[in-house]
Amino acid sequence: MLRIISKLPWISVLLSAAALSASAATTQTSQLTVTAVVTQTCTISAGTLHLPYDPVGDNATAPADSSFDIGVTCTKGATTTITLGQGSNADTSSTDAAPARRALKGTSDYLLYNLYSDSDRKNVWNNTDGVPYQGIGTADTQTVYARAASGQNIPAGSYSDTVLVTITF
Repeated sequence: MLRIISKLPWISVLLSAAALSASAATTQTSQLTVTAVVTQTCTISAGTLHLPYDPVGDNATAPADSSFDIGVTCTKGATTTITLGQGSNADTSSTDAAPARRALKGTSDYLLYNLYSDSDRKNVWNNTDGVPYQGIGTADTQTVYARAASGQNIPAGSYSDTVLVTITF
């Protein structure tokens, strides 16, 4: 303890209190560990594919081609697979993973078409293997290419089909 002799007693008391206060103050430290788990997440939106077909004009001898983009947003680095179902009007007697899909009109008329992962339309996009996709962390697109075979003798009208688009991550 610090002892100061002073002619002024109140100075001595103040100095003694300050000395006690400084010697009594201690500190301790600890480290805070911060952790985070980033989840792998994806969203997908398909939209509508328009496939105009003229059975007696252009498409009497040439296929009708079209394409559309699926919107995809996945966590950066996420390894995923996008599959396309066979459609609500698929040939259920086929054991092929990617039979010709078809768009229904009425009860008996079909416009046969298929979906592809490449612009050359050589790789049918099926419902088992799918197409690999690597997430980039921001909104992106995956192009789907469609083709309706030429020479289909079908009546005029609106044709439709529903294909389930699935992303597995």
